[in-house]
Amino acid sequence: MNFEIIKPEYLELSFNYVTNVPYFVQSMGIITAISMVLTVLLFDHNFRIVLRAFFAKLVFIITILLVTYQRIQYAVETGVTDLKTNPAAPLAGMVTLTIVTFFWFVGMVFGLFVIARTGKNQKNLTKTLEKS
Repeated sequence: MNFEIIKPEYLELSFNYVTNVPYFVQSMGIITAISMVLTVLLFDHNFRIVLRAFFAKLVFIITILLVTYQRIQYAVETGVTDLKTNPAAPLAGMVTLTIVTFFWFVGMVFGLFVIARTGKNQKNLTKTLEKS
């Protein structure tokens, strides 16, 4: 696999291209919130399954990024995409996938904090009710 397309200047241009879209920050907040809520609802106090979900998501994103890169490389080699005309556009999909996945993981971590916190509150509530 040839990684000559992934140059720091192309990645920087792609990152700016993706993040300068209106409502970018708000959409990443929504992704984080959705991930947090789903983590709390699906994995309530079952941390082994959460770790498996982290691993599955990590394998998934690596696979998707490799497939996307192969498609970009083919498009550049065949002349469908010209890096000299718009070097930000070809890698924008990979950058977007990476950013969205990062915020999804952040939401899962926040969801774990919520699960851990509610678990402590439930234990404290149980102890308080047992005393009275």
